[in-house]
Amino acid sequence: MFIASEIFFTHSLTGAIRYVTNKADPTGYHASIDLDAGKTKGDSNRLRLSGMVNVPLIEDKLAVRLVGYTRNEDGWVNYAGANGRKNINTADDWGVRGSLRWQPNDKLNATLMVTSDHNRVGDSSLYDPTLGVNIAKRDFPFAVDVDLTSYNATVEYDLGFADLTSATVLARAKTGWDLDLDGVLTAIMPYYFQEKIDTDSVVEDFRLVSKKGGKFDWVAGAFYLDQKSDYADLFHVPTSFLAALKITGLTPILTKDADVNDGFRNKKNFEAAFYGEASYHLTDTLTLTAGARAAQYQFTDQDKGTGFSTPTLIPAIFTSIFGFGGANIIKVPSVAATNTTGKQNKVIGKFGIEWQPSADETYYGLASQGFRRSHPNGPSAFNGGKSLINPNDPAIIPAMAAADSIWNYELGAKNIWLDGRLRTTVAAYYIDWGPMQVPLVRSSDATPYVGTVGKSRSMGLETEVDALIGEHAEGGFNFTLQNAKVTELTATESLISGAVVGAKLASPEFKAGAYGKYTWNLADGSDLYARIDAQYVGDYVNTFPNTAGAKTPNAAYARIPSYENINASLGWAKGNLKAVLYGENLTNNHSPIFIDAANDSLNRYGTLRPRTVGVRLGWKY
Repeated sequence: MFIASEIFFTHSLTGAIRYVTNKADPTGYHASIDLDAGKTKGDSNRLRLSGMVNVPLIEDKLAVRLVGYTRNEDGWVNYAGANGRKNINTADDWGVRGSLRWQPNDKLNATLMVTSDHNRVGDSSLYDPTLGVNIAKRDFPFAVDVDLTSYNATVEYDLGFADLTSATVLARAKTGWDLDLDGVLTAIMPYYFQEKIDTDSVVEDFRLVSKKGGKFDWVAGAFYLDQKSDYADLFHVPTSFLAALKITGLTPILTKDADVNDGFRNKKNFEAAFYGEASYHLTDTLTLTAGARAAQYQFTDQDKGTGFSTPTLIPAIFTSIFGFGGANIIKVPSVAATNTTGKQNKVIGKFGIEWQPSADETYYGLASQGFRRSHPNGPSAFNGGKSLINPNDPAIIPAMAAADSIWNYELGAKNIWLDGRLRTTVAAYYIDWGPMQVPLVRSSDATPYVGTVGKSRSMGLETEVDALIGEHAEGGFNFTLQNAKVTELTATESLISGAVVGAKLASPEFKAGAYGKYTWNLADGSDLYARIDAQYVGDYVNTFPNTAGAKTPNAAYARIPSYENINASLGWAKGNLKAVLYGENLTNNHSPIFIDAANDSLNRYGTLRPRTVGVRLGWKY
């Protein structure tokens, strides 16, 4: 979503981003318009437009805020061949958001928000390096359509001793995509996969937050999630291909081609939790914190029994190719079945200590626990999880990968120096992760799935520095050092995953960034600034070193090379107007920044968007 004037960004040191939208304001009228128009090397265009209007309906009590955006961006990946399509990985998005805020008195305020987002991706940004940088070859685009509608009601009330908040969300998402499986199986046949997902979600968060000022600060709350999804997973091959091999028995049903496997599933995700946190101020500068979350969850994956599979298809193709004639494929109806985690209970904790000897110094220690619930593998677990290509493949795909667990230990310091002209943040962390819920690939048929194996350990150091340098200049830098590797594996886990003890996890060991900005105050009251941002990401591996199911080197294993990215901008602002000239990826770096670990596709590499220059214009009232 691109709504530049509407979103505050808050972040943790580790890089997570939280989006907080502005609320309707009953105290005054507001409006804004933002335009971003750019040109990418390779003759690609970018156009982004957003606007907002805020209108008080009853002064200081009732207001409405309306926001809209649209984004149209050409891609930078081309299809192979002189007549191949250009700039295929387009992005076309639009959306609207409306909110109504009511503040009848000093104690109560309520907000109702409705959001409608629509996202269209023209094709994948991945390419086949054997064809050239950003050149791909597919039978048809990997297009994705996502539509999301949500209703959010938030009520806040001051109880005197605590603030009460209730946040309720009702959401409906519709996702559809069609994928050309252009890898291992296409050496035998053209093979495609289509998926449609409809999801309805209900979320409720209810919490009490104590007033500040006493020896104790506390938070107590309850959380509820009820999510239902309908899946249609459809595998298909061209009817012309089957006709050429004189294979009969398959026809188009729900796809444009001959359906070879149709699966229809219902998935239900439920969670209910109570959580709380208490902080005790031992002194004016020293605080101890403890928290816990007790959750009950259940995930259910139900095969509706209305689809079918064709286990004889691949043998029939081999038979036809080697000259033994065609075959009539017999469909095997799917059997209604339910796979569930059952009701699982999980309690996780958090413990912390904070010392703040002055307003400019904070030192802390933190230990916190987390987990991810069991993960479904859906169609990947067909045939009882066994490979149709090689039934003796030791990788048996579970219908439900087991839950994993993590403990994070952190020590950090946040300091302000030189009367606020220098700010530093430093954190050292140690993470125990195990068992690990990770993406895997079965070697015999290149089927991707999620499994739970072994344990790992990550240690790291993260630093951020921001400084005011003189009256008009500022700058800063950040860097991350990390060592993350596998520490424990059974022989079976090593075999099915391709991991070995000591293998690196797929994460850079070193990342760094820096920026510099200089501002001129012009005589007409306007400001002019120039800014440059630089980023460096060190090299790292993309997966485990061995082939899953065999103690041989993994053909998909690769080391993603280090890369740099430099952006610059020249901005002007006066009153309610602003204008910015910008350049992204100024060096036009096209080295790989991603290599897909699943070798079921020939298009596995991704790059930064090529050099893009443009202008951003803004007005606000």
